[in-house]
Amino acid sequence: MKYKGFYVKITHDTDLHREDKDGNDVCCNGFTIEVFADESERFQIDVFLLRLILSC
Repeated sequence: MKYKGFYVKITHDTDLHREDKDGNDVCCNGFTIEVFADESERFQIDVFLLRLILSC
């Protein structure tokens, strides 16, 4: 998907880990978001995770 001159790939992910308020490792649903320079997806600019903490 093209967004403001960049190409963005959003993938649903069901195995994202985070630490809860008690220090326990919990598994969450969310998305992996990758940002590329062009539609060939050869040059990755950034990658980040969006965790849905309400579903943990």
